[in-house]
Amino acid sequence: MATWIYLIPVLPLCWLFRRLISNRYLYFFFVLGATAAHELSHFIVGLLINAKPIGFSLIPRRTGDKEWALGSVNFRNIRWFNGLPVGLAPLLLLVPFYVRLPEGFTIEDFKHATGGDLVFWFALAYILPAAIPSKTDLKIGFGSAAPALILIALAGAAYLYSR
Repeated sequence: MATWIYLIPVLPLCWLFRRLISNRYLYFFFVLGATAAHELSHFIVGLLINAKPIGFSLIPRRTGDKEWALGSVNFRNIRWFNGLPVGLAPLLLLVPFYVRLPEGFTIEDFKHATGGDLVFWFALAYILPAAIPSKTDLKIGFGSAAPALILIALAGAAYLYSR
């Protein structure tokens, strides 16, 4: 199990990235790579599980008074069995960081942080906001997952009842 204390610098860096760039258009440009990774995760997972992606955009658009969508992917075949993986696909962006987490890291080890540690913290702070599924992602994922979860529950109940 990785030592989560190693991640202490990440959240302040996330906050700093957001606060340092007050101009929204400059911020959109700054996070373009992370937005592309987020949307590509939806696109690739959708391709792999037959959700049939039909549109892909990295052009920010206003979705409310103070809300913006930085990108989007449209699908033609979201179903009960593929909505959850498509909606939660951005979480896959965290897998390489999880694999890289060192074991047994302590507060004392911060004194010996290397350039590689700094690069890791900056990269994770950059990608972390993009790895969090949006409200729309969650709506798609859990909205289509309800039938699957009900079937799993019914199958589990039938199994328990048969014992």
